[in-house]
Amino acid sequence: MKLRELDVTGFGEIYTPDEIHGVLETRVLQGSWITPRHKIEHLVEYTRPEFLIVVNVMSTLPPWRDAKRYKLKEWEKLWIEFIKNIHEKWTVEYLHIIVKSTSNIKYCSHITPC
Repeated sequence: MKLRELDVTGFGEIYTPDEIHGVLETRVLQGSWITPRHKIEHLVEYTRPEFLIVVNVMSTLPPWRDAKRYKLKEWEKLWIEFIKNIHEKWTVEYLHIIVKSTSNIKYCSHITPC
């Protein structure tokens, strides 16, 4: 069975700080890898789900060069823009949860934007 033939209602992804830079395209990163960005874009394009749930844990920056390109607030903005663009391009409903600490969690969706 091919991915396009699956009946996907929705999916969710959780990204810990070590993948904070995964919102960028592979071509701009130091190492070649399938980033969360590519994974989400591919799944949405080929399965056309009704909803997407993304949880970003943004409590700290990892020590590698790509992650240090931006500050936490800038990474947060990049992720928010990316998820919003997914919603607008493919009209998929979304819930975007940003965890900065256990006492500071932000919920974003097409109904309650960030």
